[in-house]
Formats: sequence, C-alpha cells, structure tokens
Amino acid sequence: MASGSSLSGLSRPGVGQARRQRGQSPPGDLGILGKVTRRIISTNARTHTVAVEPRGILLEVNEGESVMAAAERSGYHWPTLCHGDGTCSICWVEVTVGGEHLSAATDAELATLNLLSPRLRQSREVRLACQLRVTGDAVVRKPGVRPVAEEETPSVNASVAE
Repeated sequence: MASGSSLSGLSRPGVGQARRQRGQSPPGDLGILGKVTRRIISTNARTHTVAVEPRGILLEVNEGESVMAAAERSGYHWPTLCHGDGTCSICWVEVTVGGEHLSAATDAELATLNLLSPRLRQSREVRLACQLRVTGDAVVRKPGVRPVAEEETPSVNASVAE
C-alpha cells in the first residue's frame, strides 16, 4: 500500500514510524490488514472486513454477500449502472491485498470484465464488486465510493424556485 494512503495512520505505532515515513513498513507489520484481522477474530467469524481505498472505508461483509451489497447496506454509494446485475463493469475494483480470499470469478463476471481495457486487466487484479464475495479480509481500491449522505440530490422544487 502506498505511504500516502489514508489508512497508513492505522498501522502499528512506535518503532516502525520512521520506516513508514520513508515509505517502508516495519518487519511483520501488516498495517490495515493486521488491524482488521485482529478486530474480526474478536467479533464474528462469519463476517470479513474489506478496506476500500482511497477513502479508508472499512466494510463488514457477511458470508455470501457481495462487496457492493455490503457497502450499500452500510450506507455507502457504490458507482454502478446495472445495480448489481454484473453487466455494466462500472463497479470494478482493483484488489490490492487479500486476493487469496476472493470467490472465483464466474464466466458471466469474466465476460463483463472483458469490457474493460485489456491494459487495465493485465496490469492489476480487477473484479466486479457486485459479484465479488470474500472468504477473508481484503483491501480494494475504488474511487467514488462515498457515504450516501454526501450525495447531492437536487430537489425539483428548489431548482424551480431559483
């Protein structure tokens, strides 16, 4: 994870602080993934945490639930056009940590991912958040995810009155 990450301050304080300032992690420091894993072990073994960069959002994802559905249930807007049908590719995420904890991509998801640039797909691990289920903690990158309260919903009456 980049040292400019919004989650970098959640890593273990102390000895490794100078290393983090130089963009290095202390030996054995798992950063946000370690913090998330410790929290999950102490709460519920049937949920997993997905950190969403760059905003540092932590989602509790229930077993069998998609990452996008967990975000919406938690009060976040996730960019999409098909609202979870897996057909638009707008909800794609870059998986940065925890790729081994992901469900296998279905043929339908792979077909939709083929709508994305081949260069994008070759340079990073991408998945559709509406289809992605996790079996463990992970970190994904998806700009545009934000609390629903931040959305500006223009009022028809307000625009007429102005």
